[in-house]
Amino acid sequence: MATVPKFRIDVDINDILTSATQQLPVPPAPKGLSLPEPVFPQFPERLADPGPEVAPEKRKWGLPYIYRASRGWLMPYVRSRVLSGEFHPITAYLFIEYKCNLDCWYCWAFNNKVKGMTEDTARRTIDWLHDRGCRVLALMGGEPLLRPQFAHKVVHYAAEKGFWIYIGTNARLLRPEVADRLADAGASVFNVAVDAWDVKPGLPKALLPIEPYLERLMRKQFVYGYMVFLNINICRNNTEDVRQLTEYAHAHHIATDYHINETPMLEQDDHFKHLHQNPTYIYPEDWRAVDELIDWLQRLFDPCRPLSRRLVFDIMVRAGRIIDYFA
Repeated sequence: MATVPKFRIDVDINDILTSATQQLPVPPAPKGLSLPEPVFPQFPERLADPGPEVAPEKRKWGLPYIYRASRGWLMPYVRSRVLSGEFHPITAYLFIEYKCNLDCWYCWAFNNKVKGMTEDTARRTIDWLHDRGCRVLALMGGEPLLRPQFAHKVVHYAAEKGFWIYIGTNARLLRPEVADRLADAGASVFNVAVDAWDVKPGLPKALLPIEPYLERLMRKQFVYGYMVFLNINICRNNTEDVRQLTEYAHAHHIATDYHINETPMLEQDDHFKHLHQNPTYIYPEDWRAVDELIDWLQRLFDPCRPLSRRLVFDIMVRAGRIIDYFA
């Protein structure tokens, strides 16, 4: 009997991506560039403003924020439709770190053996993206706030060049002084990744350890003009947590997005230690609970629209692939 592969992508494609013999492109030689030191605070009056204790029912956006969003999203899109050629990027993901301060058992993307991005690479990348019309920059990891001074420099430099900046973080390192510096420099969105109400096996990204930072971040969004939302991964062992986190987000008038937990697409090396006996992986016996959760979410967000069974079916088929390779 053939051995079932320990990844979900086609075997031939996996072999090409992980064991290719062709020579990889040679990275450009460093030029010794650095990022300028940010001015802080640029807005002292915002630094001293604690923000509202209770979030307003509706948020009002002034012209500067509307212009910032239009400059980041609308103008590059219009330009991409008008200019000749096919390469007009609108959104770019800048992986400034591969290291992470947490070990979420479903995550194979971080690698603590890999050094973080240099200032030279960051500056040349931002300049290159800017010259090609890109104006949306997402700081990714790993955990992009492992080096807060570096993240501050990247946000400041990119914002000065007109980028709309998105920061994905588990918020464990989002101390008030770090949040203020990033917001003052021009961050547009904080995407806080959280999977459980409190820490549980395999899911260290929990709300309770970061609640003071998160509540301050939510108050200060009305001072600095950024947005906050929760990024939630639906796993085998957190369906009730997802409901609780969603209700928390609604009570605080912030957005949420969701992902179905996925196993590694490619064969992993020894840095990924949780391939087997992983409590976060979804198995067939969990499909009904996950299906009910998705039903609940859709009714919550749009109670007037009939539930799209096709959407749920597609999601569950995607999640169901997990067992195909890990039974």
